Amino acid sequence: MSSTAILAVSLVAFGQPVSYDRRTTPIRAGTLLIDNHRLGGLGGPVYHGSPNLFWILDNDASTKPAGWSFVNPLGRTTLSASDAARWSLIDPATPAAGTQMAKNNAPYWEVPLSSVSDEALSQFDILVMSPRQGYAVSGRERERLRNYIDQGGTLWIDNFDTSQPDPVSGYPYGFELNPSVGPFGADFNHPLLSSPNRLNNTDLAAMTSSTLLASTPVAPIALQDLLYAGHVANSARFLAVAGFNNGSTISVARLGQGAMVVTTGSITATLNRGRNPATGAVDFNNWRYNSFGAVQDAGYRGAIKFALNVVALNSDFNGSRGGSRNTGASAVNISAPLLRKFTEPFPGGFTNANPPSIAGATW
Repeated sequence: MSSTAILAVSLVAFGQPVSYDRRTTPIRAGTLLIDNHRLGGLGGPVYHGSPNLFWILDNDASTKPAGWSFVNPLGRTTLSASDAARWSLIDPATPAAGTQMAKNNAPYWEVPLSSVSDEALSQFDILVMSPRQGYAVSGRERERLRNYIDQGGTLWIDNFDTSQPDPVSGYPYGFELNPSVGPFGADFNHPLLSSPNRLNNTDLAAMTSSTLLASTPVAPIALQDLLYAGHVANSARFLAVAGFNNGSTISVARLGQGAMVVTTGSITATLNRGRNPATGAVDFNNWRYNSFGAVQDAGYRGAIKFALNVVALNSDFNGSRGGSRNTGASAVNISAPLLRKFTEPFPGGFTNANPPSIAGATW
C-alpha cells in the first residue's frame, strides 16, 4: 500500500467518533428508621439524625467517583399521607400528600425497619443509622440487621448521642460509652482511612468536630460490663481503626459477607449540614424535606472522603475467603504486625470535643 493510501486510511480512522465509557455504578443506599427513635421523645415523630446524607453524597462533584450514583431501591416517588403528616412535625414546610418526590426530598431515602421485609433489606448495599438519642431495637429487629450484614450489607452506625445504648437491645453488636483516655491513634493503612480516599489526622479532626459543641460531653465506646457476657464476646469482634487507649472512634466488625461500621463524633451530621441559599447561614441539622445544599468546608471534605470509603468497604471482600464465615477467614480483619500505627494528638486543639470510641476495640 502506498504512503498516500496509508495516510488516507489513517485520516478516516481519526475521523471516527470516539466512544467513552459512560457506565454508572448504582449504590443502593438508605437512611434506616427505627420506631422508637423519635424527635423530642416518645411522643414525637420517627426521624433520622442525618436525613439528607445520601442526597448530599449523590450531589458531590469534588470527591465522589464520576460513575457512582446513589439510589434507594425502595424509594417512593410520591409523598404518602402518613409521611406528610409525620414530616410536617419535623419540617413545617413539608408539602401536601401526593406531591411528587425526588432525591433531594428526605423521605425518598428512608427505610422504615419495622415495615420492610428481609428480602427488601437485602437489596441495599449500605444502610445508615444516625442516633441522636438513646434507643433500642427489638430482638427480632436486631436479628434482621445481623442477617442483613451476614448477607453482604454494610450497616454504618454513626453515634451522636452521649446516653448509653441498651447493652442487650441496642445494635447487632453491643457497646457502651465511657470518657475518652488519650492519646489518640489511627491506622491509616486500613481501607476505611485509605481506600479509595486517603485521610489524615487533619481530616479526622475536622470531620468529627464540625457539629459538636464545646460543652458536649462526648465519651468513647468500650467493652460491655461482664453482666452481659455474651455481648462482651460480640463486642470483642470490633477492630479499632482510630481512637483512644480505652476505645475507638472508628471501628469495624465483620459478620459473614458484610460489615458493621461504628463511628462517633457525628460524621454523618457533618455531611448532612446545609447552607441556606437566601441568608448563607449554616443549618447544622438540615432536617428539611427539601435539603439545603452542602456546607463544603474542611469538615465536609474529610467527612465525604470517609463516607465514600465506608461505601467502598465491602468491595474489598468479594474474593475467596473474604467474609468472616468463609473457610479459613477470621471474625475481623487482623492488622499486619509489622504495619506501624501512628499515634499523635489532633491538630488545632481538638481537646474540647473528643468523640466517642467503639466497643471492645481499644488502641
